[in-house]
Amino acid sequence: MKKYINRRLFVVLIILIISVVELYAVPQIGIRYLKLGNTYREAGSYDKAEEFLTLGKSFFKNKTGWEYDYWRAVSDEYFGFLYKEVSSIQENSNNKEYFKQVSIEHFTRALASYKKLIAQEDGSFVPLEQILASIVSLGSGGSNSKETKQEKYAQVGTNVLNYERLKLREIPVGVPADVKNLTLAENKFRDFPSGLTNFKDLEYLNLSQNKIKTVSGDIEQLSKLNWLDLSNNNLKELPLTFCNLENLEELNLMNNKLKTLPPCFCKLKNLKVLNLKGNNLPYSIISNLQKCLPNTNIFIDEYIKSPKSLPQSVLD
Repeated sequence: MKKYINRRLFVVLIILIISVVELYAVPQIGIRYLKLGNTYREAGSYDKAEEFLTLGKSFFKNKTGWEYDYWRAVSDEYFGFLYKEVSSIQENSNNKEYFKQVSIEHFTRALASYKKLIAQEDGSFVPLEQILASIVSLGSGGSNSKETKQEKYAQVGTNVLNYERLKLREIPVGVPADVKNLTLAENKFRDFPSGLTNFKDLEYLNLSQNKIKTVSGDIEQLSKLNWLDLSNNNLKELPLTFCNLENLEELNLMNNKLKTLPPCFCKLKNLKVLNLKGNNLPYSIISNLQKCLPNTNIFIDEYIKSPKSLPQSVLD
């Protein structure tokens, strides 16, 4: 009997060890997606590269630990190179500048992350100093030690400002009126930032990973927006005026609480990428978007498990 109990205890212990290892292990599938995305980038297949890099990066969000921080930095570095190459092939000068600014933002974020990683005492398993040197030559450079934390993060470029992870509840003072690229991700905004629509030259806006519940109706004033990230917030609906953002090319609404979209959403004909994963949208809305936006790459959840799960209108 004692031998039987010991055997059971041994099995339970092994299961617990495996569970703990799985809990804290860095997801290898995420690493594989990042490497596959970078391979697509090197092969010149930029749409596929963006798809797999986005998917890979999602495995490392909201996780703590040196390796998670490292792979987030790697993903930003990969995105930096991707958009740098995409910028180089653009014939339209506005598109070229847009992708250049996006590239700089990713390189800047990667640079800040790598610097932080090198400073940690637990060491690294790659020559990060060499990576830093290569990114500095492509990115924005250093910062003055007397600068405030906000100034340090903001100094990316004349028209590119990054205020990520600063626990902000309002837009910092001193943002230039002609800013084109603004990141306010991972802060503490609960509402659409007051005064944001004053920056009418904005082309790139990142408000992801806040706690925003509603989008201001005057967002239509940001008519130059090409790229908008509202992912990982608490949005339940969007205003009708959202449909007036007809220059949008990439829109990320992933991981919100959306149950519907404005009926005029089909006006956004310039959309190249639309991410709707992680919401509560009915299949009828998705189906309509796929018909009215045939040139848009729409990322959605898996809706169809069997023919019975299809709406009757589709079956007919």
